[in-house]
Amino acid sequence: MSAANQAAVFVEREALARETVYVQEACRAIEAMPVESQIDLNELAEGTKEAKRRLKELEQARRALTDPITADLEEIRARYRPAEAAYTALEKACKARLLRHDAETRAAQQAAQQAAATAFQAGDAAAGHAAIAAVPAPAKAAGVSVRHVLDFEVRDADSVPRELCSPDPAKIRAYLATLNQSAPGLPVSGLHIFQKAIAAVRA
Repeated sequence: MSAANQAAVFVEREALARETVYVQEACRAIEAMPVESQIDLNELAEGTKEAKRRLKELEQARRALTDPITADLEEIRARYRPAEAAYTALEKACKARLLRHDAETRAAQQAAQQAAATAFQAGDAAAGHAAIAAVPAPAKAAGVSVRHVLDFEVRDADSVPRELCSPDPAKIRAYLATLNQSAPGLPVSGLHIFQKAIAAVRA
């Protein structure tokens, strides 16, 4: 960055810092502001409009600086993306094959152990010892370890115990959207349903 650009950035940063302090002070004043007349209401409305206008200006100024950088970043990401995807697929394929080999080894071990047990139960010690000798060694590779952990898949969501579930905000809001404001409907266990005011000001 040139010296001129560095100076411009410094000036802009200082101006934004001063503006931020000014707006923060305005917020504190508005919180304590008595609203006693139409003039007060009009001032609040104008303040809201000014905030929206300035937010739009700030966004445009920021994007004028960041959009070219974002475009450059996307071009760089696109350049590397195919190779990264290929190596990600390679890693996934290698891991899948390692896990399949581990499963094959464990199945072979169980089969050999079962064959040994059957032979011993039948009184054929020689066959039993031969089956034990045929048990394959655990699958190992340098730098690779395989852990066996419990996992799950949901087969019947309605049957899952309530203590293993959580409320779904999207479903709750969809239910609230069906209600009449003057007739809020049946109580919902575990929920406190209330009216919330939302102000909208046109610029």
